[in-house]
Amino acid sequence: MRMKKKTLILGLCLFVLGTFAGWMAHRATTPGSKSPAPSVSRILFATNVVSSVQNRLTTQVSSNRTASAGLVGAAELRVQVGHIIQTTPEHKRREAILELADRVPLSEIPQALAEAARLTPPWRYELVNRLASRWAEADPAAATQQAMAMAPNEIRHSALNSAMRIWAQQDPAAALDWLEKQPMGDTRYMLMNALIQGVASSQPQYALDLWERSRNQGHVRHMIGMIFREWAQVDPVAAAAKVLDYSRRVGRENDNLVSVVVESWASRDLAAATQWATALPEGQDKKLALVALSRQTAMMDPKAALQFAESLPPGQLKRQALESIVSEWSRSNFPDALAYSRSLPEGAAKRQLMNSLLYRWAEVDLQGAAAQVQAMTPGNQQAQLAQNVARQWAQSDPAGALAWAQSLPPTRSRQEAIQSAVSTWAQADPQTALAALQNLPPEINRANIVGSLVHSLGNIDAATANTLIQHLPSGNSRDYVYGSIANQLAQRDLDEAINWIKTLPTSANQVSATRNLIWQLGRENPEKAAELVQSIPNNRGRDELIGSLASTWADSDPTGAQQWVQQLPEGSGKQRALQSIVNQVAQNDPKGAAEMAINMSSGSSQNQLLSSIASQWASFDPQGALAWINQTPQAAWFNDAVANIASTWARQSPQEAAKYVASLPSGEGQNRAVLSVVSSWTSTEPQTAAAWVAQFPSGDLRNNATRNVVQQWAHNDVEAASKWIATLPEDPSRAQAVEALVNVASHERPEIAVQWLDSLPNQNARNSRAEMIAHRWLQTDENAARAWINQSSLPAETKTRLLTR
Repeated sequence: MRMKKKTLILGLCLFVLGTFAGWMAHRATTPGSKSPAPSVSRILFATNVVSSVQNRLTTQVSSNRTASAGLVGAAELRVQVGHIIQTTPEHKRREAILELADRVPLSEIPQALAEAARLTPPWRYELVNRLASRWAEADPAAATQQAMAMAPNEIRHSALNSAMRIWAQQDPAAALDWLEKQPMGDTRYMLMNALIQGVASSQPQYALDLWERSRNQGHVRHMIGMIFREWAQVDPVAAAAKVLDYSRRVGRENDNLVSVVVESWASRDLAAATQWATALPEGQDKKLALVALSRQTAMMDPKAALQFAESLPPGQLKRQALESIVSEWSRSNFPDALAYSRSLPEGAAKRQLMNSLLYRWAEVDLQGAAAQVQAMTPGNQQAQLAQNVARQWAQSDPAGALAWAQSLPPTRSRQEAIQSAVSTWAQADPQTALAALQNLPPEINRANIVGSLVHSLGNIDAATANTLIQHLPSGNSRDYVYGSIANQLAQRDLDEAINWIKTLPTSANQVSATRNLIWQLGRENPEKAAELVQSIPNNRGRDELIGSLASTWADSDPTGAQQWVQQLPEGSGKQRALQSIVNQVAQNDPKGAAEMAINMSSGSSQNQLLSSIASQWASFDPQGALAWINQTPQAAWFNDAVANIASTWARQSPQEAAKYVASLPSGEGQNRAVLSVVSSWTSTEPQTAAAWVAQFPSGDLRNNATRNVVQQWAHNDVEAASKWIATLPEDPSRAQAVEALVNVASHERPEIAVQWLDSLPNQNARNSRAEMIAHRWLQTDENAARAWINQSSLPAETKTRLLTR
């Protein structure tokens, strides 16, 4: 009763204050009011009072709800999770785990995170993420700092990612200030990723600026698409204006940015997105935008989308548009989408569209799909459809599905269908599925089926594992299953997995099983991992494991890893481990890593390692990296290191990198460094890179650099590359450019490739290349290809051979 009265009083206060705030705002905006308008600060004050009362009321209601559900202390967390796993259906476990995390008192979240980290995957990640997020909402700095100390590594990264996203949403400047004080390496890169994600929807330009500063860092490199997708949701006009300039500067790996913006925009305002896309000047951006629109239009009017896609010029974009439209159409009207695909003439386009429908066929028409399997000729399409039919059928009638699969002719389709049926059966009834496996006829390849069963059976024990491997032939497939079993056993009991590995009959089996386990074991208990690896008889596989363990160990404890490696006997295993440690240390301390590498045995491995370190170092301090390597200019690895530094530097500041390589002494080292800059620069600013290369004096360097520019540029925008070549003087570098363009355009834009054939210097080379282009072109656009073949200068016998295939 007291609680009801208290809530009622708070509600009345809320009403009175809300009315007062509304009246004050009204007075401020009513024309002709005699009373002076209240100041903005007074209106904000009244509004903030209302907000404060609302927040307290919401907090109280939330606390009451939590209290009624029952708080869960950190000490009982693992017990509660175990109870959920044992008693809750699998499809409801995630919801139950998250609800459990919400019942942990805020004051106990630090201890709860430590308890959650001791759980087995996958539920520990859900629990850690929710706990870290809740803590970050109250104190993001403390939550992030605590997450930095967590182990193992994957748990630390999971908690850090959650905490940083919340911090970025609340105070991105403070989050960035803290982040920039952290050492360089994977953890910092991952945190920058989380920071960008946290601000992308509310401050997209700020997110873009952050990405630009750190785009050469591994985890961040591919975040640009997410930024523009979020931007187009909140301000599509601004995002579209920005993307036209930006998509030309960020390289081929991000050439879909226009598509990202258009699809995101069209999902909320198709008419406005269409108007913008159709008004673009002719070129690659417009084509990408129109294809993206066709995919979005297919959700509402697939026939109109098809009509548009069919009007596109032949090539990859047209095929992608048609495939996307038909796939989307099949979701709403599968029979019509299938009928359209079947109506097309035989060829690559029809095969691709039919492939896009195979996955859904069994979902919408199981009996029709099963009959179609019987009618198809053996091949990839039949095998894919048979697999889908067996999986769908086995969800309701696994025995019937297996019987149908076994009735198929003895082809790959039969094998795929049997594997799919047994694997699906194992998800619902693993023991019966295992018995069915034992009754399969001897000609059935059991290796892939057993591999699927390992994943479906869940937490298997050593006895079941031994039963499974009895059905396996020797070979690579058997080795793969050993690794899968070791992973499953480790999730149940790490010691049981280790003991099982030691009982395997050969060292090759032991290596196969340990290979999949070393990552987990090296983070949770590296000393035990070292004992296991060293118990395996000496062979090349053991050396590989030593290197993997050294890398994993060095990620969390570089000193401990180095001490362990120093105790190893001399040999390839020790050298491999040292290389792994140096690579890992280089992410945070490239200078220290370089000094370690200098002390290793000289040779190709040392050269490659030092060059790799130089590249990592250059990603944030190219001049520091150069200053260090310039101390040993006569070293065998010097030229490789300079080229790597120049390449990395050019992705951040191509003009500075170009100026540096131009200052190098002429020779092989300079040539390699120049080509590295050309490659990196072309990926981001092809026109500017091309202009730089055009200034080179005649010679091999100009020829090679020109070819490099065109080869990369044509992959992104073959028309622009073609126009640039037309401006070049007739010299050997232009010939190299033409050959590179023809090589690239032959695959996707044959109509452009054939325009340059006559520029190839050798008649035999022209005929050979023309025949290859014509053969591919006939598969994608037969009418256009035939028209060109008939009017071409190809020999008559070649024309006849092509046209009568």
